[in-house]
Amino acid sequence: MRARETAKLLTGSIVVYVIMAACASSGPASLDLGEGRLGQSNGSSGSAGSGGGSVMDGSGHDGPSIFDVLMNPVTNAEANLSGTRLKVNFISGVDGSQVITGMHDSQRNEDCAFTIAADGVLRCLPSGSYSVGVYTDAGCAQPIVGVAKGCTATYAIVAAATSCGAQTHVYTLGPAFTGAKSYALNDDGICVTYPATGITTFETTLDLYTLGSEVPASSFVQGTLQTGQ
Repeated sequence: MRARETAKLLTGSIVVYVIMAACASSGPASLDLGEGRLGQSNGSSGSAGSGGGSVMDGSGHDGPSIFDVLMNPVTNAEANLSGTRLKVNFISGVDGSQVITGMHDSQRNEDCAFTIAADGVLRCLPSGSYSVGVYTDAGCAQPIVGVAKGCTATYAIVAAATSCGAQTHVYTLGPAFTGAKSYALNDDGICVTYPATGITTFETTLDLYTLGSEVPASSFVQGTLQTGQ
């Protein structure tokens, strides 16, 4: 008899708690994803947060009810997509959907993506312009970087092959290339003049630059590859 009364009391308490929680909200039950989560309220249209409204599951349907939230709390993995420095970039659809598009380094104020850096460590590196395959020097050691006309770039990206795979070096963009002669590696790997009177084949579509100073790999956030459970 006592066990039955105890069960009734417990069930009634849960129902009352759920009803009170639902009534306390200013509108439809919503899931506050909290600071640093994918659904963080940042003032952008369609993002889910503490401002009310229902969470969408990406298909245009209302997401978890308050009962679902109480019974199925957000996991730590879902709750910490952004860190203290790297923040998640995402697109919010007008239907409430959200798609992760990459990361943003809040300290350097630039977008980045994880790849193997110059020190052989996985890091979040910014994008930039690449070498056009020609060089400023007769030893083919100083690449010339091409930026599409009408576009701007901050960095020059140079991928270097190693015995353990490619490593990405990040340089600042140096002065415009104005040399009368450039160089390239031929099929035998020998550095030769290319062509004899400047690099006119690229100049019609690209603005050409030299490399500036290399940005230390340690300047970028380190990451660790993990596999989900």
